[in-house]
Amino acid sequence: MTGLWLVSYIALWLLFLLIAAVLLSILRNLGVIFEQLSQLQPKHSNLEEGQALPEVVLQTPEGRTVSTAEWRGAATAFAIISPGCGPCHDYLEQLATGDTALHLSDATMPEYAILSLGDAPQTQELLQSLDRRAELERFPLLLDTNNQIMEVWGIAATPTTVVVDDQMTVTDQRFGLHKNGRA
Repeated sequence: MTGLWLVSYIALWLLFLLIAAVLLSILRNLGVIFEQLSQLQPKHSNLEEGQALPEVVLQTPEGRTVSTAEWRGAATAFAIISPGCGPCHDYLEQLATGDTALHLSDATMPEYAILSLGDAPQTQELLQSLDRRAELERFPLLLDTNNQIMEVWGIAATPTTVVVDDQMTVTDQRFGLHKNGRA
């Protein structure tokens, strides 16, 4: 009987050591995976600084088509929003008060244009919900009814601001809600 106890005692310790080795291996692998994931930077767009901004054709709320190439000759900040986006609501409020001022490298202030990923009724509903909607009327409003901003520019999240110089070269990108030019 003592021989059986001795064998089961040794088997139990061997099983414990085997489980400990497996757990240590799992923890080590999780550490490697976590390290690799922490080094990944999410890609928010297909645009790179210094690249010419690909032209997209958008619509005004009245249905007229407008190309982004029409902004050639003026530094422009394209404020990309989505009607169902909570931070976009706050971003538009900041834009109305001037709190999102971007200063370019040559100290010029870009013009703003609002690009909505929603349709006209959704976008109008969003604008009507804003306290300072009258101040936003000075900015051109364009609608992306064909998902070109997502497909051509690769914009994956809103709010996003894409800044171009007077030659339509991307000079800066801001992802998320930002205040005073800081993301």
